[in-house]
Formats: sequence, C-alpha cells, structure tokens
Amino acid sequence: MGAETIVEILRAFPDRVPRDVVLQPNRRPEIVRRWALRNEFHIVDEQIVFDDRIYTIMSFRASPNSNHLKNDPAYMNLEREAALLFGPLLLKRADANLLRQLREEENYWKRLECIAPENRQRLSIIRKLREW
Repeated sequence: MGAETIVEILRAFPDRVPRDVVLQPNRRPEIVRRWALRNEFHIVDEQIVFDDRIYTIMSFRASPNSNHLKNDPAYMNLEREAALLFGPLLLKRADANLLRQLREEENYWKRLECIAPENRQRLSIIRKLREW
C-alpha cells in the first residue's frame, strides 16, 4: 500500500503502534519518514529492493526519551529534504541500490518536456546527490 494509506492507519490507531515498526510503502517513502519524525520514531535501518518496481523497506524504533525527534541522529549532517526523500541511512552509506534509483529517476525526468514544480525540485535534489 502507499505511504499515504500507511500513515492514515498509523494516525488512526496511535495506541496500537508498537515500539518497533517495519514499513514498506509502495511509493512516496518520504511520507512515512515525515510521520516517524513527527511521532518520535528513529529510523533504524532502510533498504531498497528492486523488483518490477522499487521498494523501500524501513525500520523505526520509538524514541526512548521525550525529545521530539526532529533531532533523529540519522538526519545529522544531511540536507533534510534530500534525507527525507531518499533516506538518511541510504545516503550515508551511499547505498548501491539508491545510486541506481537516482540514476534511473534522473534519466526519467530528463526525458520529459514539462515537469511539475515539485518534481523539478526533486530532480534538482537528485542532481545534487549524484554530484555528491
């Protein structure tokens, strides 16, 4: 299911969300990462899997302290929007599947004549990451 639906379920039943959560949205994993930050969950691990589509599998753990997790250590020393879009741990370890995803997505956006503003921003972030 998509990230929007996953987050709707998590918001509807916050008392049922366990301390450790593994989620695999079919699209827009940044929505799940934003939920985690707002709800005091640290990202513990993330993987990208290529099948017919690209899947991101993310593990989160509830913060042991009452600090709001805008300070999740996984995001330290990273550009926040890039880390939300593509995964802080994947970026830090320069994951091979992430690099493949960035290359494929950049090629996709370059073929289009007209790109919506949010997708232009995404392409700009991809280009910065590919230079990095």
